[in-house]
Order: sequence, then C-alpha cells, then structure tokens
Amino acid sequence: MLDELQFDLLELIDLVRQAENYDATMAAAALAGASITVDADAAAERQRKRLCCKLREIAEKIFGPARHDWTLGTVRIADFGPCTIYIPEGRFIDIQLSPRAENDLLQTLYQLAHEVCHTLHPSRDGNSLIADITSVLNEGISTWFSCYICDQFVYGEAVRASTAQTAYGRPMDLVGAMLEIDGDSVKKLRVYQPHIDRLSPSDFHIAGVEIPDELAQSLTRSFRP
Repeated sequence: MLDELQFDLLELIDLVRQAENYDATMAAAALAGASITVDADAAAERQRKRLCCKLREIAEKIFGPARHDWTLGTVRIADFGPCTIYIPEGRFIDIQLSPRAENDLLQTLYQLAHEVCHTLHPSRDGNSLIADITSVLNEGISTWFSCYICDQFVYGEAVRASTAQTAYGRPMDLVGAMLEIDGDSVKKLRVYQPHIDRLSPSDFHIAGVEIPDELAQSLTRSFRP
C-alpha cells in the first residue's frame, strides 16, 4: 500500500515547497519594506487547509475512508492544541493547531497529520455525542502517520526520535508493528468497527487481522498520556 502513495507524497512535498517559497517571499518583502497587499492570515489559512486536505487524502488511502457522522470543518491556530474541536451544530469537527505551528511548517505538518487521523474515526459519536475513551490504537495511528509524513522530509529522523521519548512513542511502535504484519490492518479493523476505541482483542481475528494476542491486547488498552 505505501508504495502506491508515491504520487500523493510528491504532491504533498510540492505543496510544502510552495508554502516555503511563499513564506520566504513574504519575509523578504517585509525586510525590504515593500507594501504587502495580500491578507497574510487568510493566505496562511488557505495553505493549512490545502495541506490538511492532502494529508487526509493520503490517510484515507492507508487507513480507509472517514466516518460519515462528522464533517471536516476548519483548520485554525489557537492558544491550546493541537486537538480536534467538535461542533455539535451541523456535526463539524475542526482541527486546532498550537501557536508553534504559526510560522513553522514542520510543526504544521506534524500536528496536522496527527489530528487528520482523528477526524477519520472521531472518539465522539456523531449521533449520541458521547465520547469513547481513546485507545492506544487510536493515538498510535495518528502518531505513526505524523512520523510517516515527516519521514518524507529531511527532519523525519529527528521528529521520530523526539516522539519516541513521549507517551505517544509506544502506541506509534505498536501500530507500526501491526502494519508490518498486515498493511491493511487498520482498514480491516475500521470496516469491522468504525468506532475503533470500542475494539476488543478478540475483534482483531474476526476482522481478519492476525496479530499476536499480546499486541492486540496492548492496542485496545486505554491511552494514558
């Protein structure tokens, strides 16, 4: 599956280069004292949304399509995050990035890739609005994807090493181990149970995902940051 993503990854890399060139042009113009007529905030927002859409497209090819009880909303930067924000009216789910992503493309990619996965299988049920307890599997998928995306760039190794030192490192490794065994495992699990936080160890075999029992048990535990 990952070999089939080459074209999508090249498109993502091109989007990142466009964003880098835009940032460099704006910075040079500001240093030169040139009059800037472009709405910089609006332009940055459009860049983030384009990156978000591309990342979501790639994520869906690896992990399967998003559930239909929520619709992807806006991508914004605020004082806290990164996180997903649920808007009950209309059942929208927004992605909120931390201020570190404001002028840092690495942080934008890393945070966006993580939260994009949470929009595929939100912990909150769109019908009841009740939130499930987030599983190791859920966070591991998001963290694995963040590092997979960053691996496409020169800073990937440093990002992966840094992530490994956090509470997200083990979930990432567990999901990576499962994907090594079965590259379509997440797709299969999500077809069987779209609310992935509700999966039990016995569900893996039923879904056609043949992994060691210990790994299935570890993935279905509650995530503790």
